[in-house]
Amino acid sequence: MGEPDDSWRYDEEFGEFIDGNDMTLDEFAGPVRLDARAATSCPVKVQWDIIGPTYPADDTPFMTELARRGVAFEADVIAELLTAQPDTLVLDRTRFNDDREGRTRAAMKDGVRVIVGGRLAWDTETKRVGEPDILVRVSTPATSGRAGHAYIPVDIKSHRTLDTDAPDDLRGTLPLAELGIVAPSVRPADAPGGGSERDDLLQLAHYWRMLERLGFAADTPMGVPMGAIIGRERLVVGYDLSAPRFPAGRNRDGEPRSALDTYDREYAERLFVVTRTLEWFDDPLSPHYAQPVRISECATCRWREHCGTILEAREDVSLLPRIGRSEWEALRRVGAVTIPELAELPATTVVDGMSEGALERARAQARARLGAAPAYRWPGVDRVEVERADVELDVDMENVEEGAYLWGVHVTDRAGAGMGAGTGVVAEGYHAFVDWDPDAETAGRRAFAGFWAWLAEVRRGCAERGLTLRCYHWSSAELRWMREAGRALGVEDEVEAAVASGEWVDLLPEFRRQVVTGYGNGLKAVAPLLGFAWDDDDPSGTSSMLWWQIATDHTRTGAEREFTRERLLAYNADDVRATLHVREWMDSQGSDVPELPDA
Repeated sequence: MGEPDDSWRYDEEFGEFIDGNDMTLDEFAGPVRLDARAATSCPVKVQWDIIGPTYPADDTPFMTELARRGVAFEADVIAELLTAQPDTLVLDRTRFNDDREGRTRAAMKDGVRVIVGGRLAWDTETKRVGEPDILVRVSTPATSGRAGHAYIPVDIKSHRTLDTDAPDDLRGTLPLAELGIVAPSVRPADAPGGGSERDDLLQLAHYWRMLERLGFAADTPMGVPMGAIIGRERLVVGYDLSAPRFPAGRNRDGEPRSALDTYDREYAERLFVVTRTLEWFDDPLSPHYAQPVRISECATCRWREHCGTILEAREDVSLLPRIGRSEWEALRRVGAVTIPELAELPATTVVDGMSEGALERARAQARARLGAAPAYRWPGVDRVEVERADVELDVDMENVEEGAYLWGVHVTDRAGAGMGAGTGVVAEGYHAFVDWDPDAETAGRRAFAGFWAWLAEVRRGCAERGLTLRCYHWSSAELRWMREAGRALGVEDEVEAAVASGEWVDLLPEFRRQVVTGYGNGLKAVAPLLGFAWDDDDPSGTSSMLWWQIATDHTRTGAEREFTRERLLAYNADDVRATLHVREWMDSQGSDVPELPDA
């Protein structure tokens, strides 16, 4: 596949960048350099990085820790690689970029088999710069028919590369020790992948396009554009970058896009933003081209505070639940960029790019957000209902990527309420099942084993006494981790039988189906609206991941680890009490809130 030319343009009808009008990009006035994350980053971030509208926010503690772990994991993988491949060239990343770019190019010309820490030279035309963790030679001039050696990019990622459902003999993986001896095979496009796969592949596509421009793109043994990722499994996972892979970004023929196809369109948009942003310097009073929209990336972006101020000031519709960039663009085309504008949008309005149902829900969320009440019943919901039982368990787990190390439960004995001793099946209050092994997979298995054995006794006791039992959770995360831990322990059939019994109730869809607030439906958004408060001053899932790092880090003092462990347990106890609070509110007060009025 060849390098795309400069004829990308933005098609308003389809809302994407396409090839077709011979738009030539002018030479840019500034030394703009777009790295491998550009195509995966928000276009607004690209704009602010050039303009620098204010001081950027500091990285969150979680992002700082994540970066530290990434650096440590990369160093560990490279050390293992050097043991297996002692002739690997390692370039010093602290050296000047020009020096490293020159040394990388010289090494590729010489046909060095494995290059670590290389830097691909800045392309003044496309504005690309790239630093693949590893470059692997997979063909030579004699075998490739090229004038020079050919390479594929390999990146190291401190996250899972394969889903736990992936078969053990998945094609496209190689032991780390074989890196540089044979090229990774082409991974099937439909093989189960990890949650970060799209971003990983777009970064590989960035490097591939740079290698093409530099004349070092590999004529791979499989005959297709390739890259590879080394994840926490320490396997070299190879990808065909031209294979259809992303159903969410179908092309105009209705086929899933490949990584290269997706990358080309995403990168074209960022390059267009660069062009418009540099033009802005000639007319600073003109509006900025890229307008802030709230997306998932905002939480960790260095411009989050700047964009947040803008979004709140203009009452942007993306502050509403389920309004992302594509919905924002669709609403912009009908003049409904603010929450008041959306609330007043006539019901007969047709918005291209949003279904009738999605538009009506968005209008309702806008009305709820502007209303005086903290929550409303959806139109047609006469009574807010939630399942209750004799014995109720509110369940919440805490996890990092490798495992769920803590299962917390709050027990409510409704059958024995007011009777003093209760039913005698289980003690009321908070129960924690936790393991502090620094290996999260090990901790996850142990913690779940304790929780599952305890739950089996509770279920047995309820069945013997003829008592009903319900286990409440918020969203599907608990069930997903139960199934994963169940497979690891060999009790997956027991887990599936428990889930199928009807005892497990996901409160999120029950709440979302009956109540509208105008805010998000996460527990951290819903519970405070209904009067619940966490004791911790920073209650969040990302914070808990950082705390786990401290709680299991044996380079810390014992007092520091113990304090953090107690903080995690207290936070988890509040999580399950928050679920209980929302359920009690639904049962006792939900029906009393007003029905959402019509527009």
